Amino acid sequence: MERTDIKKKSAAKRIRVSFGSGLVIEERKPTDTYIKALKEIGLLRISRLNCFIVDGLPLIVKKKDSRKQLRNVDDSWYISTHMCTDAKKKFLERIAEKLKVKLIVEYI
Repeated sequence: MERTDIKKKSAAKRIRVSFGSGLVIEERKPTDTYIKALKEIGLLRISRLNCFIVDGLPLIVKKKDSRKQLRNVDDSWYISTHMCTDAKKKFLERIAEKLKVKLIVEYI
């Protein structure tokens, strides 16, 4: 007997980040695009804002904390990736606005 109550997860949306400088970041996975774009903006600059919070904790931290979905992006920084693609897009747009970075984030 075939089950009809199983919900299938929709395909992940991809995002493209186009910077005013002409740089375009478009990875296969939205999380990879998000991380590369944050690195391009500057992790230290973003962390100094202290206004971007995920699950009650800062978006970018120097030390791994209790969250399971923190991605280590270099020798000293961790980025929270536990959010949907829509939230990643909104975070990038809000960060760019706060830091006056010209970029466009679009779904592809």
